Amino acid sequence: MVRSQDYKQKDFIPPWPENKSVCKLLKFGAREHMRQLWDEGVLFMRPLEDYKSMEGDSCRHDRNEGVGYVYNDVNVTLGDLVLSPKEDFERCTWTPDGIRWNVYCMFSIQKDAGCFNLPLIDPRNFEFGDTAAIITDATEFLNRVKRSIKLNSKSQNFAWWLVKYIDFTESEGIVGPFRKDKKYSYQNEFRIAVQALSDIKSEPLFLRLGSLRDIVSLHDIKSLNAELQTSLK
Repeated sequence: MVRSQDYKQKDFIPPWPENKSVCKLLKFGAREHMRQLWDEGVLFMRPLEDYKSMEGDSCRHDRNEGVGYVYNDVNVTLGDLVLSPKEDFERCTWTPDGIRWNVYCMFSIQKDAGCFNLPLIDPRNFEFGDTAAIITDATEFLNRVKRSIKLNSKSQNFAWWLVKYIDFTESEGIVGPFRKDKKYSYQNEFRIAVQALSDIKSEPLFLRLGSLRDIVSLHDIKSLNAELQTSLK
């Protein structure tokens, strides 16, 4: 039986992909929210488990968000009937007590062995909103995030990482904030995750970094791929 005390924060962070580096970070959303990010540096970090309840939102809804472990090799017996999770019902999941996260999700453009894949951004990502905020200096942005967490968050356990995409119909194992089903791989996520305190009810976390006008630019999402392909040549 898996217990929450068997896992530490580091167990939920997968290895960094070999030969990959992050070239740019982008945030998609409604123009008013992206302008707030640009002008005031407001980061809205949603509780990870909230994404499980976003029915009807194909971009954000994920029933495996917030779980600690996915099982495929489990059978359930109902009287004389044996059900297999691969064939008869949704996969079994385990959610650890006291390990919860608030996350800030961004799209990452990665440089893979010196080459870029085109188009850079899958158009399905444009369903997140009408505006893209491009973070032009990811290192400085993350430094400001780190300072804000240390000053303003009750929890000091945090991490940022590329999301690893896994076929959950064939695999089982730890999930956490940095692993998702492969059907979401078009989102190319880079996440900032702050571990919520176990004795506090899950609620959004707001970070305020101050103006980001020096390291963030706003763009109409419809022309984004063309602009990026020109700038990365």
